[in-house]
Amino acid sequence: MKLLAIFLVSLALWGATAQTATPRVILVLWPELQWEDVRESHIWENHDVAMGIMNTRIGGGTQPQGSYLTIGSGSRAYGIRNAERVYHGDESVRGTTAQALYLLRTGETSTSNQPVLIDLAQLLEAAKQARYPLQVGAFGQALADADVTIGAFGNSDTREDKARWAGLVAIDARGVIPRGTLYPDLLFADTDYPFGIRTNYALLLTTILKSDVDVAVVDLGDPHRYNSYQQFMLPKQQQVLRARIWSDAWQFIDQLTVNLPDTKIMVASPYPGEIRARAGQWFAPLLIIGQDVGLLRSATTRWSGIVTNLDVAPTILSSVAIKDHAMVGRTIKIIPGLHGEQLVAQLMAIEERTFQVAKYRGQVLRALVGFQIFLYLISLIMLIVPWRVSAFFVQLLQLSLLISLILPLILLLLSAGWIWPLMATVLLCVMYYRTDHQLYLVAGMALFTALLVIIDVVGGSTWIRFSFFGYDPLGGARFYGIGNEFMGILIGSTIMGWTILRERVHWGGKFLDLLVFVLVTVVIAAPQWGTNVGGGLTAVIGFGVAWLGLQKTRLQLKPLIGLLLLALLGLGALMIFDGIRPEGMQSHIGQTVRVIREQGLVAVLMIIQRKISMNLRLLRYSFWSRGLLAAILAMGASLIWPSSYLQWLVKSHPKVIAGIVGTLAATISAFFLNDSGVVAAATCSFFAATTMLMLALSLKHDFRSSKSDVENDANT
Repeated sequence: MKLLAIFLVSLALWGATAQTATPRVILVLWPELQWEDVRESHIWENHDVAMGIMNTRIGGGTQPQGSYLTIGSGSRAYGIRNAERVYHGDESVRGTTAQALYLLRTGETSTSNQPVLIDLAQLLEAAKQARYPLQVGAFGQALADADVTIGAFGNSDTREDKARWAGLVAIDARGVIPRGTLYPDLLFADTDYPFGIRTNYALLLTTILKSDVDVAVVDLGDPHRYNSYQQFMLPKQQQVLRARIWSDAWQFIDQLTVNLPDTKIMVASPYPGEIRARAGQWFAPLLIIGQDVGLLRSATTRWSGIVTNLDVAPTILSSVAIKDHAMVGRTIKIIPGLHGEQLVAQLMAIEERTFQVAKYRGQVLRALVGFQIFLYLISLIMLIVPWRVSAFFVQLLQLSLLISLILPLILLLLSAGWIWPLMATVLLCVMYYRTDHQLYLVAGMALFTALLVIIDVVGGSTWIRFSFFGYDPLGGARFYGIGNEFMGILIGSTIMGWTILRERVHWGGKFLDLLVFVLVTVVIAAPQWGTNVGGGLTAVIGFGVAWLGLQKTRLQLKPLIGLLLLALLGLGALMIFDGIRPEGMQSHIGQTVRVIREQGLVAVLMIIQRKISMNLRLLRYSFWSRGLLAAILAMGASLIWPSSYLQWLVKSHPKVIAGIVGTLAATISAFFLNDSGVVAAATCSFFAATTMLMLALSLKHDFRSSKSDVENDANT
């Protein structure tokens, strides 16, 4: 009742005050907000609310500073300690005024009431670590360049320290905020709240309503103080106080919406909290109130229900008619559909499913690579031993190799339910015991895997998104398309499956070969489907070498140069095509084109540097590097043991040789042309290495398909 009375008084004051302008957009910062809080608030009962999950990843440095700076930069920023200490020019800092200290450190002037960031130099130094476009204060600067006024309001101060998170979002490139009120006057003493102080929401509301800003960034204050103080409280008291503070905040947001019905109000949780951050759970709620009802979506993710912290600033800029900016994020749109509790339930389900996949992804993939390496080692031992091993053991080993080939397909189908992977495994086992030609099985599995991957990619990558073998939306590197793991699988399976098939199918000729390879390349590279530039280049080279091998063309320098030129020509066409499309339809390819236009050669060098850095790190620390090494050793060793293997392979399976050489070319290309090239190269080599080992085991131990093939060769 007391709080309600204060609000009524404030509203009366507001009604008596002449206004010349009101904020067109308000961004409310609420750290560690969770979907359970949104569900319990029932805010949708009185207002139109659109919701989405926001990825909160940053470039590096300290948290939560990096999270707020990322929103204000529109690119993943680097946090530094105490960056949240933003002061008004007339506030005292270390025996002087913030205005004087800011002048000393930057050489720039500011007014006495303007908030300033005194640690701007350290932030700019930290930003140099980025290997991508990053401008501290890009959001505030874009508004300043367009003569749109921004203001920061509220603080998370304690009695001992300053914490002005809204300032980190609202600063311009000079570290200055044109308007705002961050003073401690917005707080009042209350021993029932953390640190003995609480936000004066009535005064904060009145201050915002009386401001003459176009964009307001609001720090609620109390949630941050609670999060900082909860370690000192018993669990029961934590729940009581959290419920009270969260209720106060929802009432404030409700009053903002009532008093500013034409204003877009965004409620963002920039930081998910230390516990969630340690677990890699970088998702937090984002709400847009007063516009429409539905799921949030942006071109950054192309995923209805998931956006990123990079998209917040571009969305606000779009709301005030600013289109030209230096940010990598995209405008958030609202996809009409579910509302209220159903909408929250859907988002909670997406979040939970994503968390579960991310939690076990590393364990599953390590087990897969470990199983592959184990099979390769056993196979190599069987190739080296001078005596013949029992047929049963060789048969069991070959079946295991076949099962390893179907594992990527199982991990793809697993996201659609258990029944499909189970059926695929049973079908493989039945077919294995009903045919003596293992190459047929390999070709069938390879082409079936490639077909299902293509179907999923063209259909929106629904299975890949929730596959252990797919990309991780929590990591924030990729949200749509094919990803490097399945890109490598698709190229490797297509090459080996098709070249093995061409051993038995002779109709269609080189034009059918070309058509198949071109279609798969388009699926991988097209901005509306696979959206994998490095994968597209890899496909051109790998498929090109395989195609030349199928036509019995010797790999000389001239054809290889032609393939490289064709790959570059395709890259140029792809960049032009995506670059001229509307922003809302562009993928990261078109975005890269824009960055190159703006920064020229520097942007190209940054891309190359990022790719090299990522691959070097993966080579040192990733289990994929061990999988790649095992595949290379397996392919090399199988050419030595048995001694007659290479000659037999060239004579009996020349088209398989074309596939192996094409896969090697694709593997090398994947390594050098992709950010996580180690991953792409390892998965690309998978089918070729396993096929070579299976055939070598058959020849070495005079078993199954090789025996049949040798007899067929003798008969012909």
